[in-house]
Amino acid sequence: MFKSCVRAAAILSCSCWCAGATFTPLAKNGEDQEAMPGIWLRPDLGSAAQVVPLKTRLWATKESVTGGMALKVVLAPGSTGIIAMEHDAYPAGSAGITFYAKASLPVVVVAKGTEKSVGTAWSKIDFSWAELGTTSSSPNVDWQFVLSVKGPITTETAVILDRMGVESPVFDAAPALSPTSGPDSVFDGDTMLYGASNLAPTVARLAAKQPFTIIGFGDSVTAGVQAYRSTWTMSQADCAPYLYFSHLARLLNARSGYAGVSWLQSGHGGWTTAMGLTVVDSEVVAPATSSDLVIIEYGGNDLAAGHTIAQLKADLKQVIARVKTKTSQIILMPATLSQYVFGYESALNAMVQEIVAEDSVAGADLVKFMEGRGISFGWAMEANQAHPDMMGHITIAEMIAPLLTGEHMVYPSNGTPVASTTGTTGSTGTGSTSATGSTSGTSSTSGTTSGSSGSSSTGTATGSGPGSAGSTVDSGGSSTSTCGLGGGLAIVAALLVIPLRRRAPRAQPRV
Repeated sequence: MFKSCVRAAAILSCSCWCAGATFTPLAKNGEDQEAMPGIWLRPDLGSAAQVVPLKTRLWATKESVTGGMALKVVLAPGSTGIIAMEHDAYPAGSAGITFYAKASLPVVVVAKGTEKSVGTAWSKIDFSWAELGTTSSSPNVDWQFVLSVKGPITTETAVILDRMGVESPVFDAAPALSPTSGPDSVFDGDTMLYGASNLAPTVARLAAKQPFTIIGFGDSVTAGVQAYRSTWTMSQADCAPYLYFSHLARLLNARSGYAGVSWLQSGHGGWTTAMGLTVVDSEVVAPATSSDLVIIEYGGNDLAAGHTIAQLKADLKQVIARVKTKTSQIILMPATLSQYVFGYESALNAMVQEIVAEDSVAGADLVKFMEGRGISFGWAMEANQAHPDMMGHITIAEMIAPLLTGEHMVYPSNGTPVASTTGTTGSTGTGSTSATGSTSGTSSTSGTTSGSSGSSSTGTATGSGPGSAGSTVDSGGSSTSTCGLGGGLAIVAALLVIPLRRRAPRAQPRV
């Protein structure tokens, strides 16, 4: 219902100033760029060796020509400059693809070899079907619409895209615009984090440069489903070193200036917390030591299956109890943004805080983070509903790192969380939202991944992230995943398990 109302309002808004032309937003499975900017439209991050430091970030902005939201694409030097979106069928008899664009520096955008200039003021960009190598009667521009900024990109450049869609039967030559400039709010990272003091032993290990492993234990998000969307040169297994738990290891190694933090992956697509309980002993407790840190990422499938918050809490506490037979160092991080969390936000947050207090663990409320600037702004971190791409995973790692670093982070600052000049803890749930400072570090990570098919692969990547300056190499990691199918097959499997389409959110949460 939420998406339908926003989409209808957006289309009606467009129709009143697009005289003579009908505007249809670019969409996939009915999820469009007007209502959910960024969803299904992801950056191509290049090869595994190019992923970090992250050179392309997306976030939703109120700097818009429609009076609503637009998509801001921030390109750092070395970025591929490519974004791509899978799409529903284009309407027959339409003129082509249209959007509005402006950039911090003049750039040239390219689609199917056709170039268009984008300046620093809003302009309407039209790609006719003929320019895209197809016909109006049966428009077909591959399975993705791929747009690139002509490179090489040597200076950080921000490109804002708005009202991306198709006009029929002709382009509107002189539309009236209603641009807005924001302001954009920032999200205070401290408000999503709880119980940092419970991780004091891990903080001490970092300070003493002692080795430990971060174990990611969860559902399809932990398995890396959808993480490689639009970065098709990489498989799901290739993405393992760039997921929230493995990138957190990279950040901590970089900040602490050593190579002692490794990672272990245990992700199962479509699984509920109770299902995870059946393997926690073999996949987490058995390999863990008392020095290790376990991140529990279960909850989204529980809500999709109709479980109550009380049931979810009880199941999570059972998992925590099993993990605590080996290590006390635990971060609870249930559920990413999806339609299944609508109406449950307060109950989920209360649950996280209750478990933190009752079981002496740390907690991170990702839903509060992703919805913190408004629900519609959160989709820019996800490949589809519920699943972040690699950019989203890296951002999540940056935002939960303060549980261990004590830095106070805010989001976004050109899409990148940066340290506040006034925040100090990252653990109290309060703090300043100023964003004026940043830190950097470099690291590398290697890992071995295995999927349900029994195949395995190894990969090495280098990169950087927020942290104290210094070069390190971390000791890598390994994984066990029931979603390690790679390519489009993993996407199909995940979507079959959890159909996230056209289901109205429950009116009242069941607690």
